Amino acid sequence: MNILLITSEQQHHLALGTRTPVLRTPNLDRLAAEGLAFDRAYCTNPTCSPSRATILTGWYPAWHGCWMTGVKLPEDVPTVSGLLSHLGYATSLVGRAHFAPLAPAAGQTSVEALPTLLDLDFWRGWTGPYYGFDHVELSRGHAGEVDAGQHYALWLEERGVPDWRRYFRPGPQGHTWDLPVELHHSAWTAERTIAAIDASVRAGRPFFCWASFHDPKPPYLVPEPYAAVYDAADLPREDIAAQYGSITLLDRQIGRILSRLDTLAVAGDTLVVFTSDHGHARSDAGPVHGEDLLRVPLVVRWPGRVPVGRRTDALHAHVDLAPTLLDALEIAVPGQMQGESQLPVWRGERDRVRDHVIVEHRNQLAAVHLRSYVEDRYKMTVHRGGTGDLFDLAEDPDERRNRFQDPDFADLKADLMRRFLDAELGREPTRLSGSTMTPVT
Repeated sequence: MNILLITSEQQHHLALGTRTPVLRTPNLDRLAAEGLAFDRAYCTNPTCSPSRATILTGWYPAWHGCWMTGVKLPEDVPTVSGLLSHLGYATSLVGRAHFAPLAPAAGQTSVEALPTLLDLDFWRGWTGPYYGFDHVELSRGHAGEVDAGQHYALWLEERGVPDWRRYFRPGPQGHTWDLPVELHHSAWTAERTIAAIDASVRAGRPFFCWASFHDPKPPYLVPEPYAAVYDAADLPREDIAAQYGSITLLDRQIGRILSRLDTLAVAGDTLVVFTSDHGHARSDAGPVHGEDLLRVPLVVRWPGRVPVGRRTDALHAHVDLAPTLLDALEIAVPGQMQGESQLPVWRGERDRVRDHVIVEHRNQLAAVHLRSYVEDRYKMTVHRGGTGDLFDLAEDPDERRNRFQDPDFADLKADLMRRFLDAELGREPTRLSGSTMTPVT
């Protein structure tokens, strides 16, 4: 049995054709029609690196160590990819890793940091291992990133574009990118993901492949013809038209990967999971931990195991992905993992396994330190220093009426605070001094 994990970057939970009909995502729509779509899936941290590290480890950021973007995930941290590599799976990561900061710092040297990031001679001779993946091909080159490089840059040169740096330049460029669409990083991610899957199938090995796309993170710089797919006059803002164009381009590339599974006759033996590292705040209005930012798209397809065409409002968290994937493979889940296996929900055997999710968020540079506790109806956010937010998501889904200081909600607030504290204590993993999460054979 194989696993294909597909992630986008900063995609709103409603940014799918199944939820926003004007948006054209036929391949993701097909995935949802052939599987299970979650309406209440949450990231465990609404920033890139901590969220990605949680997906990989099954641990909360405060535990795995990458607690904010700009802090490196320790390279010796146990990962689901490392465990699967140990058990004989062909493991690969293609696209954006972002487990380490761009700027080097004491104790945080990384192949993802400068100056190695821009050293193409290094990338010609290195494809891992990295965080448990046997094979990696990395990409930095989203929109106008002047520090584009890694394996993606080598591919551009191989495609006959020695002056590729001219496409990656700072400053305002509107929303239409002069980069040819066939050279876009999403096209590269799809092509190299297909190559990794092909290699695994030829070798007769089960695979765990993570296709990690850059889009639709802003700034929205979209090549033709996708820059013109949506008319800005039909949408609230011009940048939404560009955002939707980038999502339709992303969907096209995801479709290439799914079609390859069909061609190789391995789709029936492959569990496909699509999600985003975190959501997207559509405006500056609302709370710091608004639902737009915390909720993510999540679609699961597993022929013959996951009932088709279902949607669920069951609570799901990114920290649940690693233990659920292992459970699906009938591999014992290490006790130190903090997530819950959602396999009974995926398979339609239970309505839900969670009654709450917890979202961490800390940024030392911006003096941000808060955590959110989310139930089916209520969400409480506690900021360090005593302030907070309390919303009734059933009566106030747009989160316009903060009840944290409302005397009429004092009893509910106290009850939620007690449940929040109990949940915080309950998620502490059992770990003996000096122990590690060792592979289970």
